[in-house]
Amino acid sequence: SADATFCVPPAKLGIGYPRDLMDLLVEAVGVGGAKDLLFTARVVDADEALRMGLVHMVMPEAELDAAVDAAAQMMADDLAPLTLTAAKAMLAGDADAEALYEACYDSDDYREGVAAFSERRRPEFRGR
Repeated sequence: SADATFCVPPAKLGIGYPRDLMDLLVEAVGVGGAKDLLFTARVVDADEALRMGLVHMVMPEAELDAAVDAAAQMMADDLAPLTLTAAKAMLAGDADAEALYEACYDSDDYREGVAAFSERRRPEFRGR
């Protein structure tokens, strides 16, 4: 939402910041942005968070529910569930990510996707 604010407050709370979360923060906003957020614990608004790379999209709050619903519907209707599961696991660095990736190529969804592409039609994925 355009009204959202963000803060990385460990320094205000006297707690350490976990390495895995530090890595995610640096990946999102770079070392300089991470230093800024960690060493100042300042609050940033949605527009600044967007410029920093902390968020990837900002919209008015009134549009948020419809945008989330549309994205969820698109994923449910148009994308292969096994592929999404594998991608999510890869992005999270899950131990089973490689196996999930490989399983995509031995799935009914893979065969359906290739057939639909060849036949120039919309695929009907079933998550198998």
